[in-house]
Amino acid sequence: MSFHFLRKYLDKIKWFDLSPDAGAPNCICSLCEQLIGENEVPIRAFDTARGLEARFHIKCFGTVTGTKIYALPDDLEYYPEELP
Repeated sequence: MSFHFLRKYLDKIKWFDLSPDAGAPNCICSLCEQLIGENEVPIRAFDTARGLEARFHIKCFGTVTGTKIYALPDDLEYYPEELP
């Protein structure tokens, strides 16, 4: 797998050898190094050759990829007419 979108941040990203559930004390964002809460969805990238994982808050993943990512609510009946 290519991590070409991470190149700009490779020296800033922390890689982990564990894959904890969101909300666990060791579920830390690879970019900002803050806890990823139990009500958040970590975005994970894997380096299978080294057995490592990078995980991100949605906003932090948007930062490393240069995109805006919108998290939609769990309520499937809610569909915004326009995203901000």
